[in-house]
This record gives sequence, C-alpha cells and structure tokens, in this order.
Amino acid sequence: MTVQHVEVLTGGNAQWGTPVRCDETKLQTAYEAALMNRFTLANGQVHYLRLRIVGIDEIDNDGEVPYGSGALEFQDADGDKMRGRVEWLRPEEIYLGTWTIASGTGKWTGANGTIELLLNGMHEDPQDGPPTGPTRYWGFLEGSGQLELPAIVG
Repeated sequence: MTVQHVEVLTGGNAQWGTPVRCDETKLQTAYEAALMNRFTLANGQVHYLRLRIVGIDEIDNDGEVPYGSGALEFQDADGDKMRGRVEWLRPEEIYLGTWTIASGTGKWTGANGTIELLLNGMHEDPQDGPPTGPTRYWGFLEGSGQLELPAIVG
C-alpha cells in the first residue's frame, strides 16, 4: 500500500512585504517562507525536507490573518521535490492550515494527499494593528495527514 499516515513538525520564518489596503477592513501582502520539515511516516521512515512557500496573506485591522494561500515546494537532500498548495484560516484564536500535495520528483514521484496543520508563531516586532512595512514572522507548525507515496518503499 502506498498511502502513508504522516506526522509533520516544521519550523522557520516568513518575510512579509509591505501590505496594500484592499478596503477599510483588510490589507493584503505577499510573503515568502523558508521552513525545515520532519516527515515521520507510519512505516517508520523519517524524511527531512526544506520548504519554500510563496503566497498572499489577508490581514485584518487587528493585524491578524483570517485567510492566506500559497504555493509549496519541498526539497530533500537528494534534490527530489514535492509540490502543492497551502491554505490558512483563522476560525477563532488559532491558525489552521492545509497542505495539499499534488506532485513530486524522484522518490516523491506521484505524491499526493493532504496534511492538516496547527501554526503557532509571532512577528519579529510585535505591534498593535497591521504592519505598515515589511516584517518577519517566526512560526512552528505541527500536524498530520495521509499521503500517497508510490515511489517510497514501505
């Protein structure tokens, strides 16, 4: 069976650009994140992959992000890649994310599935309200999901 339960731990940071106001209630900004991930598969295999995310976050007038999205590109030490998309929501006082994996190369060829994540983090310079210029956000993510990994030997 090529479907594996996966546990994920991730840490790193994202750089926000200068936000642009969309209307009186929200702003948007581009971001780029650099993260390091540990994927622990149900079969006991552990894989370390770096991750680059490029996306857009919406920011409300309190400086919170009710929604964000972006493109994912993971790469392991062999140069093999997984790719997909991310969506972030803040339904209450927590940030929830979904990584949707759609493709890969090398050992990640045929990879697909979803991973649900919880994000905890903080801005480098905490402030009231939305940022007025570029800022860095430090984050730690943890979660789990199901990935189809046909090229991973189980």
